[in-house]
Amino acid sequence: MSAQLDAEERAMEAEALEAIFMESYSMDGATYRLELEPEADEAHVACVLECSCPEDYPSSTPPSFSIAEVRGLGGPMRKELEAALDEASQLFEPGCVCVFEVASAVKDWLGEHNEPGLNDESAYAAMMRREKGGKEKKAVVYETDSNRPESDEARKQRLEEEAEARRLERLRLGTAVTPESFAAWWEPFRVEVLKEPKEGVVETVYLDVKGQVKLTGKQQFLKGKAPAIEEPEEEGGVDEELFDDDDDLDDLDFDDEEEE
Repeated sequence: MSAQLDAEERAMEAEALEAIFMESYSMDGATYRLELEPEADEAHVACVLECSCPEDYPSSTPPSFSIAEVRGLGGPMRKELEAALDEASQLFEPGCVCVFEVASAVKDWLGEHNEPGLNDESAYAAMMRREKGGKEKKAVVYETDSNRPESDEARKQRLEEEAEARRLERLRLGTAVTPESFAAWWEPFRVEVLKEPKEGVVETVYLDVKGQVKLTGKQQFLKGKAPAIEEPEEEGGVDEELFDDDDDLDDLDFDDEEEE
């Protein structure tokens, strides 16, 4: 992939991110900045994800992700979030953009840890979190009936399935229409379907004797202004006006002819 194609892919990704995250998205040069929080009525945790894209992204080099700011998360929980970010960044495949997938994974992590008090770094709070995490791990081991750690192949497959699920969800929700995307669709539609002239192309027009624009037959048909065509009368037809006056028939005496 050439440098020009890389630049076009990055521009399209930036446009999509802006349409999806709207006010939560900003860009400084080649760095994206996304303000993320869980999908909930009340968000107790949040973070700012920064992503720096090199010039050969997405053809070969992956972007560099970092957690710039956090809200509602203490030091230990921030480290867990950064570990989840490192795991999600492994989704990158050369030739494919990945910022949205990584941001979605971080957002999912925030949703799973959307609890008040996670910024409490006291010994008691840390002990309660470890106890709660231990119970959750035991439950997982009991359900799977296996205490073996997840293999690299299984983890890769799980991440791919999660990325595919998020892609299908984006297709279901659709893509937001922006002025730029509408203009890109409208111009070919206007020229190819509506048969209007391209911008910057001078169209030849004809004027009638009054100096007004004279429409072509096709233009008159499309505008519904084509003159009505009168059908000619059939040869040998009867002129009904000849029989409108019946007074002349009163002078004829049909009885005399019958007597003769």
